[in-house]
Amino acid sequence: MVIGDFFLKQSVERGDVLAVVFKERRITYGEYHSESDKAAMGMLNLGISRGDRVGIYMPNWPEFLF
Repeated sequence: MVIGDFFLKQSVERGDVLAVVFKERRITYGEYHSESDKAAMGMLNLGISRGDRVGIYMPNWPEFLF
């Protein structure tokens, strides 16, 4: 199981359970799944598709996970 499969499974089975804590922020598995979908759709809308390489340069924030 890869990390994406793990979070998808958790979002279905335990959507209201806390997944990420960062300072004062609390993100459930369901919210994680929703935000990840938004990020994926944003990349698709930019023309990025499966197999493309994308670099990420950002601080170690929860958004890095999405």
